[in-house]
Amino acid sequence: MGKEKTIKMWDTIILVATAIICVIIMILGFFDSIKINYAFVSCTLLGAIAIHFVLSIYGNFGQKEIETKIETSTKKIIDSLVGVEKQTFASMNEVDEYVARRIKEATQKVYDLNWLVSKKPSNRDVEKDRIEKFHENLNKGITHFNKNKNTLFYREIFVFHYRLKVEVMKKRLQFEKYSCKYYHKDNKFPKIQFVIIDDEEVIFISSLYKNGQLCAVKDKVIVELFVKYFDASWENAIPIKEEYETAKPEVIAEIEQITSMY
Repeated sequence: MGKEKTIKMWDTIILVATAIICVIIMILGFFDSIKINYAFVSCTLLGAIAIHFVLSIYGNFGQKEIETKIETSTKKIIDSLVGVEKQTFASMNEVDEYVARRIKEATQKVYDLNWLVSKKPSNRDVEKDRIEKFHENLNKGITHFNKNKNTLFYREIFVFHYRLKVEVMKKRLQFEKYSCKYYHKDNKFPKIQFVIIDDEEVIFISSLYKNGQLCAVKDKVIVELFVKYFDASWENAIPIKEEYETAKPEVIAEIEQITSMY
């Protein structure tokens, strides 16, 4: 028999016995010939009632303990279910809209690897219109990010494989919290293109990615790995502008000269 059942059994016996004693005393009270030691009876009844309360309280403590264990176990189960949160996108347009919105919603930091070498979009290519619209919306998000007094920095790494990216970079140099660096186009190191929001989410963005690879992932361990990847890339890149500083005109001139031959 379990502890809780034992406590409940003895509590029931005491209550029943107390009730029986009360009934007997009440009946005997009608007979004058029978003398009753009411002081003794009162103490006995009070003792029985006290024992009842003690058992009830002890039982409640046991119940509280069970409830606490259930609550703790539930929390552990919920925590164990908290894994990688992943959101996939069906097209680059969906990714573009999501990235622009998340940058606008960022509260601290943004890491942007805009360095994947892809084909140059032609003037007649709808891809060029999409890219221009994306960067227009992105600049609106960066404007909001820059005005937010709580945000820290927006860092971006480029590879300038066509002129459009130079123009994109130049428009962002006005933002105080914005900083950027670049790698030469001929750097053949394989690159991953992504954006990290507030050390909480990494968004993979590239028209070269296949279906299922266009996604956003929220997981602290995974995001931390990509932050380290970004930081290592950042350390080895060529500086263009640092936060709260003006851009380096000689570096921009060099980029202009290099991209003029593309």
